[in-house]
Amino acid sequence: MKKLLILIGAAVLLFGCTGPMGPQGPKGPQGEGSQTFTLTYKLASADWVKNTDAAGNFIGWWHEIQMPELSTYVYEYGMYNVYLWDGNIQVPLPVIVYNETDNTWWEKKISCDFAVGSVAVYYQENDFMNEGYRPEDMTFRIHLVW
Repeated sequence: MKKLLILIGAAVLLFGCTGPMGPQGPKGPQGEGSQTFTLTYKLASADWVKNTDAAGNFIGWWHEIQMPELSTYVYEYGMYNVYLWDGNIQVPLPVIVYNETDNTWWEKKISCDFAVGSVAVYYQENDFMNEGYRPEDMTFRIHLVW
């Protein structure tokens, strides 16, 4: 009985939708579509700012990128991403890179956060001890979709 029901169901599905196509329906209203904006931002080494915690301890570097295109509407309803870009490859943030120096492994992390009108990028090393090292020049691509 079960096999018979499956066979009847398969026959209805296979042959139930045959026939000529009906006429085209009326044209609907134009949709809003989507808009995009991409900013390529070159951050010089000298522009990184020391970042400290509430006690004044060094925790890394940061830089705020002013971006009026990141409006309240885009912030609340859009999508946004930041990429580390070298001209050929873009890597989405956050990115963690592992390095080895004198048989000691350490990591650096590049991350970001968003606010209406700006994007902040952060550079941290896992030991938080390298206050004298300023991050190198970096290029970021910020992509907005709304």
